[in-house]
Amino acid sequence: MSSNSEQLRVLVERVDSILATRRGLLPAVQREVDDAARRKGDVEHLLSLLAELKQIETDQDALQRIEGAIDDLNRLLASFGTREETLDALRVRFSRDTVNIGVSGEARVGKSTTLQKFSGLTDTQIPTGKGLPVTAVRSEIFNSADEGAEVTFRDQKTFVTEYVQPLLYIVNKHLDTPLAVDTLAGLRTAKFPETLGTNVDSVSTDSLSRLLDAQRSLSTYESLLTGRTKQVGLGDLRSYVAYPTKEDLDAEKSTGTPPNRSYIAVKSVKIYCPFPRLEGLKIGLVDLPGLGEIGESVADMHLHGLEDGVDQIFPIMRPTDAEGYAKQGIASNIDHLR
Repeated sequence: MSSNSEQLRVLVERVDSILATRRGLLPAVQREVDDAARRKGDVEHLLSLLAELKQIETDQDALQRIEGAIDDLNRLLASFGTREETLDALRVRFSRDTVNIGVSGEARVGKSTTLQKFSGLTDTQIPTGKGLPVTAVRSEIFNSADEGAEVTFRDQKTFVTEYVQPLLYIVNKHLDTPLAVDTLAGLRTAKFPETLGTNVDSVSTDSLSRLLDAQRSLSTYESLLTGRTKQVGLGDLRSYVAYPTKEDLDAEKSTGTPPNRSYIAVKSVKIYCPFPRLEGLKIGLVDLPGLGEIGESVADMHLHGLEDGVDQIFPIMRPTDAEGYAKQGIASNIDHLR
């Protein structure tokens, strides 16, 4: 047996052991869930009794003690709510069938290429490129005998509130007369400036660029804003997860025709395919868009829900002749991940 085969066998056994241990903990988590629900019910019953007692009690000292007890119990009730959220997150984590690993970092540092090298996948499943950012949407890729992707889209309302308005909030800080966009029609007719002037931070410039792209390319993704999930073949996946290529952008400049920006409508992507170098390994990979150079609201959009869907995130950093590893962008990236 080759050393690579032996290493893979050991890795498969370790991952299987981790998943088996997690599944073994599920009954204990469920007992804690049931106990928290019971205690929460007891507290709610006590609060109901105290509310009734408060209605009939006339002694002021007794009323103050009752109100104090109600305040204490309300704080206890809130703590049970927090405990239930924590237990639900544990239940999700322990129920997963894969160990999930993500990579993060600024754009153009090789995150997607790292995942390709690790898994044996290609540009079909994990698009890469040179010179320009590529990954536009967080993709979760699972080692599976099946092949295909599930693409979930925003609806028109959440697209405006979760994508357009956070970007506009940043841009409006630089405008004498703030703009408002409350609907898709409002995006179509909004009078965005082409620039924000000089000495403007990169986050604001990026936010305006995203708004202009969303407006110019509206016809390429408007019909996708359904809130539904669509099955997509891997050969057709790129436009849903990747930014336009340099060739696409050059064509836009010369013809005025916007490139396909279907990714703007995408909320999440799950990709299923066999990993050539990791056969039999129950693993998922999370490919994150470049962080650290974008607004906090955009980063939050990419990271939403990730805390329950990933086990390890590795920051990818690339030094240059003029900069060391831990420059400001990666520091901001790690802050977002926290």
